[in-house]
Amino acid sequence: SGRVADALEDFNKAIAISPGSAIAYYYYGKVAAREPSRLPDAVEKLRRAIALKPDFPEAYFELGKALAQEGDSNEAIAELKRSLQLDPTLAQSHYQLGLIYGKLGNQSKSREQFQQFAEANKKAERGGIIEHLEVQIQKP
Repeated sequence: SGRVADALEDFNKAIAISPGSAIAYYYYGKVAAREPSRLPDAVEKLRRAIALKPDFPEAYFELGKALAQEGDSNEAIAELKRSLQLDPTLAQSHYQLGLIYGKLGNQSKSREQFQQFAEANKKAERGGIIEHLEVQIQKP
């Protein structure tokens, strides 16, 4: 769509100005992944974000999600698990893992991930999200 193309153009400008910016590559990849035809580009940009900032759990999450959309379930699982190693509070990674395991026919792992997703959401609702945001704000 036009809005996605406009946003990607803006992110390309940001990348040109600051090629070491993991955030610019991350947002480019996150937005590009909204359109199936742009998935390879999204994956490439998200990998670049991770190369620039290896401790970026949200980038691993978005990469895992994009890989799952491309049909690469095994690599998607690995990236989503990595996001959880870096930040166990990323509930959406459990959700995505639940979807992938369900598509692969592994119902027990799928249920386990959806249960962990629900538990992580309950913790977030009890105020953990505020602590998480404060930590994110303080990160360089």
